[in-house]
Amino acid sequence: EGHVKTTLLYPLLVESRVLGVILLSLNRNFDALSMFEQSSIKSLKNVIALALEKALLYKQLEPANTELKELDRQKDELLSIVSHQLAAPVTAIKWYLEMLTDTGMTSFSKEQTDSVKSMEGITANLSDLVGMILDVSRIQLGKMKTDPQPLDLAAFFKEILDVIEPRAKDRQQNFEKIIPKDLPT
Repeated sequence: EGHVKTTLLYPLLVESRVLGVILLSLNRNFDALSMFEQSSIKSLKNVIALALEKALLYKQLEPANTELKELDRQKDELLSIVSHQLAAPVTAIKWYLEMLTDTGMTSFSKEQTDSVKSMEGITANLSDLVGMILDVSRIQLGKMKTDPQPLDLAAFFKEILDVIEPRAKDRQQNFEKIIPKDLPT
C-alpha cells in the first residue's frame, strides 16, 4: 500500500559511538536516486546524529546548569547580605567624620586634620563601593529594574576627568588624557 521499494537502515554515529538508528523507506529503488539525493540522505543522517547528540548532552547538563543557577542565586543573596551589613558601619563612620569636619577641628593639628580629611575621602569611596555592590546584587536578584538609556560618552568622560584632574594636580602627578573627538553615544 505504501509503494515502498527500498528501506534504508543507517546507524546514527558520532565519533564511532552509535546513538541510534534511522529507518528510511523510499517509494523507488536507491540506485534510481540521483547522486545529489543519495548524498542528501547521507548528510541528513549525519545532521540527525549531531542533533541527537546535542539533545543528549543538553539533557545531561541540565541538572548541573540548574545547580549552577541556584549557586549563582545564593552568591547574589550572600553579596546582598554582606553589602547590607557593611553599609551601616561605613555610613556611621562617614557621619562621624563629617561631624568632625563640620565642627571645624580647631583643636586638631594639621596632620590630624589631613588624616581626618583623608579618612573622609576613603570612607566616601568605600561607601560608594558598598552602594555599587548592593545595586549589582539587587539587579542580579531582580529586585532592581534597569532602564538602559543612550549615554554621551564625551560628556561622561568629561565628568570623570573633572574629578580626576584636580586630584592628580594636587598630588603633582602627570596626568595625560587621549580621548577621540568622535566618541559614539
